[in-house]
Amino acid sequence: MRDYEKPSLRQVKGDTWYVIITKPEALRASKNDKTQRKSTRTTDRKIAELRLHSVAEAIYKEWDEKLKGDPFKEILREHWSEEKDGSLDDSLESPDPMQKNEDDANKFKLVACLKACYATGEFNEVLADKLFQFLNPKEARMWRQSIQDELSPYPVHIQQQQTNEQLAKEAIENQKAGGVLNKTGAPKLSEFIDAYSRNQKWDKIRNKTKSDTFSLIPDCINIIGDLPVDQVYKQHASQIAKTLHEDGMSNSRIKTYIGSIRGLLEHVIDNELNTIKNPPEPWITSNSFYGFKASAYGSTTRSFEALKEDQLHALFDLDMPENDRLLLSILITTGMRLDEVALLEWEQYKVDRNGLRYFDLSLGSIVKNDKFSARTVAIPDCLNLPEPSDGALFKFSKDSDGKSSKAASRHLNEKYIQKIRYNEEDDRKVVHSLRHNLAGFMLNLDPTPSSEIMDWITGHGMEGSKTQSERQSTYSQDPDVSVKYAVVNRIKHPWLK
Repeated sequence: MRDYEKPSLRQVKGDTWYVIITKPEALRASKNDKTQRKSTRTTDRKIAELRLHSVAEAIYKEWDEKLKGDPFKEILREHWSEEKDGSLDDSLESPDPMQKNEDDANKFKLVACLKACYATGEFNEVLADKLFQFLNPKEARMWRQSIQDELSPYPVHIQQQQTNEQLAKEAIENQKAGGVLNKTGAPKLSEFIDAYSRNQKWDKIRNKTKSDTFSLIPDCINIIGDLPVDQVYKQHASQIAKTLHEDGMSNSRIKTYIGSIRGLLEHVIDNELNTIKNPPEPWITSNSFYGFKASAYGSTTRSFEALKEDQLHALFDLDMPENDRLLLSILITTGMRLDEVALLEWEQYKVDRNGLRYFDLSLGSIVKNDKFSARTVAIPDCLNLPEPSDGALFKFSKDSDGKSSKAASRHLNEKYIQKIRYNEEDDRKVVHSLRHNLAGFMLNLDPTPSSEIMDWITGHGMEGSKTQSERQSTYSQDPDVSVKYAVVNRIKHPWLK
């Protein structure tokens, strides 16, 4: 990075704080164009100071790119004749009305390439090959056709892959159009959906999960066609995964789509018979979607990040109602899930025989149906609670599954968490991050608590050295409150005042 002037903060436009930096002379458009400013998106001086560095870095990075120059232009400029062809910048910056997005070919860009290659009157093949690295696939195809009579700019093995993909697409379209010979008379996938929706397994599954599953099945059928159930193969799982991958979907979401059809096929195996035959026979005896590996498809899910220490101080320095401050304080000191806190009732607050305070999560709504969730949660000394009362501690709305995390998350993120993020890229910091903070605090204690104890404090596996079955055999029951209190009470929370 070059030597730039140091940034400063200034309040403008309705008291919003801006980062102001003096521009390098090479980037000034006029005599008066001396500074560049960028908003910190806050009227709070403390938060603006937290964001000063990241905003300044974004400006410096932008300047670096501008001062570095465009390598594509530099190569063309070496072979360009201003006298013969006019301004190179004007040629490249002319908008192509046929270019709707960045993936389309820009014909003015290709014309500029041709002019540079013919600058001496004889075609420059070396330059032509160098220019390929600056072209997108559509531009590369047009450029290859312009300089050489060849149908594709890609190597033979890629051309074969493109041919195979086209044949696969045609086969799928044939399936969708009903062009599949049904030799056995097996019902189509869609004919089992209603019976599957009445399967007993849904009695123990959240309404939200069930609704989501039955919204995905028709989408999958739309991709592979409404096939006879005995003509659904593992290759169809690949078709679904590839289509969703091309749509930009995440890996975890693609797995959910695949799982919706896998569950439907499992229902058919367990419950549906071909009664045309005597004795009746199963329509299918194996699930073709089992064993399909989707790891190569979709983007990786971005996990939440714990807040930095300065962000924790900034968070609890914000003005907020006491109830919101209480909820955030419970999250950072106990490791409870947001939904567990949002649904707390005063009857769950208890004091044990040693005078230790705790929340009893075996009462009330069980947020997550696993071994570690129905537990007692030790309350450290630094957490101040209001006088015990009746009813709920918090008043968030509930969804169809009786949960409040969505409403609570939206409220807390918009009101507080978004204000303490360093910049727009710092979007992995959310209210759920406080739970990650508590887990990190425990891991940094000396000595570090056992993974089994940490499991019971946070209500989920901490990925310790033991397997879940080993942890359950070690701690078949929730440890005493005093054991967990001894851990959480060792953690310092200077941001709580």
